Amino acid sequence: DKLPEGQKIETAEALVAAAERKGGQALFMMGFVGHAMARYNFQPDGVNDDAWTVPLMVVYWVITNVVAFCMMIVVFATTCIAMQLKDMDPEFAEQGEVLAQRYVPVMWVARNLFVAGIYALLVAAGLMAWGTSQKCGDPLIPEGACYLDVWYVPASCCGVALIIVAAFRSYVRVSSEGLSEAEATEGDPASRPEAIIASLTHVGWSSTLASGFVMYNIATFDTDVIRAANYYATQAMGLTWWGIAFLWANWVAFAGGIAVALCVYTVGDRFSELKTEEDKIRFVRTL
Repeated sequence: DKLPEGQKIETAEALVAAAERKGGQALFMMGFVGHAMARYNFQPDGVNDDAWTVPLMVVYWVITNVVAFCMMIVVFATTCIAMQLKDMDPEFAEQGEVLAQRYVPVMWVARNLFVAGIYALLVAAGLMAWGTSQKCGDPLIPEGACYLDVWYVPASCCGVALIIVAAFRSYVRVSSEGLSEAEATEGDPASRPEAIIASLTHVGWSSTLASGFVMYNIATFDTDVIRAANYYATQAMGLTWWGIAFLWANWVAFAGGIAVALCVYTVGDRFSELKTEEDKIRFVRTL
């Protein structure tokens, strides 16, 4: 196949860059979700001998597996796309461009699966106190402490993150539909919209990594903090104020990082829908 006369060869390079970026993010998130899955602790009688916690444990397990499934599909699809297009001989650039255009729908599916997986990850993370908590009331733990005692930390952080993302999506949609007619002046940062969006993309990538790295801390809080040996190795540390402060710090970092990643994706997705340079400049200025 050949390209229509006059059409530039640009889709292939953009698709490879997008596939590598999105695939890398999904690969990291897949690895970190493994911590949440490995720490799953199902208890038939409930965490605190209360049957109502059992359904929440099951929901946590199901959602974490859904997240893992989404990320695996994204990694597989983006890796295949990048390998196919990179292996094309430069002599067949036009054929590579035609192939890239056929891969665009696949990349669209991968991008949406990634976003769906991130949203699901936030929901699952909010239930982590139920899904990874050890049994409450253990006599070897001071005051019988367990992760479930601080369930409000993950639930509130993830809830606020979801509210922020929903509000931001609404703001971006409304702002882009009511673009002003003002034009960018010389020296105006908005006169280079692609550069601004590129820098935002870098922020989104960094926030994904940051939130992923702290996932180990929040998934192992019960086993590695509450049940850690105290200074004299005579009993577990229990739930101390230092431990609670550590938990808050990690949950704010995780929820904030995921919220930033989703907000950046929202901006990039809306930006890609704009056709003219004037609309792109106005859109960036509204943000």
